[in-house]
Amino acid sequence: MDYVNIELKNIDIEKLKQSKILNFNCRTSTSTGEVDESISTAKYMFCTIEIKTIKPDEKHPNDPIKQYVTFQGSIHKMWNELQGIKAPNYIIDKPYKGFNGNQFSIDNIYEIRRHLEHLFNCSSNQMVFHGVEFGVNTTPAFNPKLFVKGLLYHRNSEFEFTYDRNTALAEHQRWNFKIYSKSFHYKMNHHVLRVEIKIVKMEDINCNLDDKGLLNKYYVGIETFADVNENTLKKAKELLLKRFDEVVYYDYTINKKSLSKTDLKNIKNYSNQGYWINDLKSNHRDRPKKNLKSIIINNSENLHQQIRNNIIEKCVINNRLFESSKCVINNSLTILLSTTQKEPKKRGVFYPKKQDIKNTICNVTGFNISMQKNDSILLSHTGLKYYYKHDKKVFEQIKRRYLSNRWSSSDFETQIKEIAHNIRNAKSNRSIRQERIYKPQQINMFPYFDL
Repeated sequence: MDYVNIELKNIDIEKLKQSKILNFNCRTSTSTGEVDESISTAKYMFCTIEIKTIKPDEKHPNDPIKQYVTFQGSIHKMWNELQGIKAPNYIIDKPYKGFNGNQFSIDNIYEIRRHLEHLFNCSSNQMVFHGVEFGVNTTPAFNPKLFVKGLLYHRNSEFEFTYDRNTALAEHQRWNFKIYSKSFHYKMNHHVLRVEIKIVKMEDINCNLDDKGLLNKYYVGIETFADVNENTLKKAKELLLKRFDEVVYYDYTINKKSLSKTDLKNIKNYSNQGYWINDLKSNHRDRPKKNLKSIIINNSENLHQQIRNNIIEKCVINNRLFESSKCVINNSLTILLSTTQKEPKKRGVFYPKKQDIKNTICNVTGFNISMQKNDSILLSHTGLKYYYKHDKKVFEQIKRRYLSNRWSSSDFETQIKEIAHNIRNAKSNRSIRQERIYKPQQINMFPYFDL
């Protein structure tokens, strides 16, 4: 989960307005200077809280005053900001919109849920979804743009491209499907491709029956934040995979030397988005689509399948509660909330103390490290041995990225030592790059905020 649009039911609005960490402002007309008191908003950790007041009109003067409270924004960016995790391209004196390019697990979602319960003084049952985004940050071995630029259409809707064809969006009536390079947007030092579906009509995922009256195979069942759990996120994963499998794309890794003359002629059309959208009617696309798929499977690196496998791997990791979390949900963000209420900083911005926060995500690999010591920030020997014992796929993925060929035939303990060493080196290299941005003689404000 990432972006959410939530209505907060039956909360104490007057108490919310008096919050020490939220600063509500009404809209003011730039032309007349008139203040619109019907809507007041507060910004909080890259999210927006809005209070809307509807007064009775002339036709219904006796109607009661109605007030609605909504919360919108990226809960992934919120979590990173609360943890003090910044984007690789973060520069202190430039506009910053947050970071959501790392992994975001169900443990982290539960932390945010608990944090919002305390922020709004309500239960998760009172947080009703009006929109939600499900997605996965995959880590392919290739440049994400290689896949994105080959996207053609999705369920008869053509992909629209932005950011030098690093982002592709297919819009539908009740939901949107987006695939884009996170590593391009955040200047990350490893490849990250985001695959996401944004639901704008919750009925689509909360109805047991589809439009034809048949059983909805991809029923998710998330109406309130209380419904978010391992089971519903597993269903969301199945929905995401279904939408991803509906993608029609041209694979730029196709080996043309292995193709017949007929296929060579065909792929000139297949690689052209206009051919599919303008030259072919929707009911005439099935045969060439199957032919293109066959060519990709037999004559390319099949980037789609690689990404699909990575989606499944990431979901296995991110959608699984660790044993310690099943008993006690990490309460660090709740501690943070009570701390910030007592220690306000200038301009209404509040910064966490390091000792109040338990890091659950490795700053380099993005994998969960909640099984390690509370002050851990990187995946260490303990975490590596945990993954080796409990999740070999994750361990092998980390090993492929952080163990050089020189140590591939070494004993297990040596490999663990070298992997941990290379992870630390990656962290050091990142710090060196940061120092190039912030010169030694340049004033750095982070120490003053204990970040």
